[in-house]
Amino acid sequence: MGIGWSNQRGVPLNRITNNSLKDFLTTYKVDDGIRSIEQLAVDQDKHFVLGSDIVSWVNHYVAEQNYGYMEIEFAVGPHDFEQILDTVRNRLLDFVLKLDENWPIREINFPRRLS
Repeated sequence: MGIGWSNQRGVPLNRITNNSLKDFLTTYKVDDGIRSIEQLAVDQDKHFVLGSDIVSWVNHYVAEQNYGYMEIEFAVGPHDFEQILDTVRNRLLDFVLKLDENWPIREINFPRRLS
């Protein structure tokens, strides 16, 4: 008996009892730098294919009547990467504002500029 496949169908997460696998399937981890994320935000839609080991792990939980997944991919739009960039910018701004609050700028005697 072989295994069939289904196209354009989401993974039924309610059937997966392993929380690590659920987290992996529902969270796209970004390890790239800001410049790479900016490039990804410009592109229309990205599709990232999961490895066959992850697909077989998913099939362990969701396959039924010889049907399972041959390939699973993340579809990530540019707005997802834009949200990451917005979050980074906001955190950086918060950091700079907090630095400004705590920086004893008035107590420092800067040398005068030479004309």
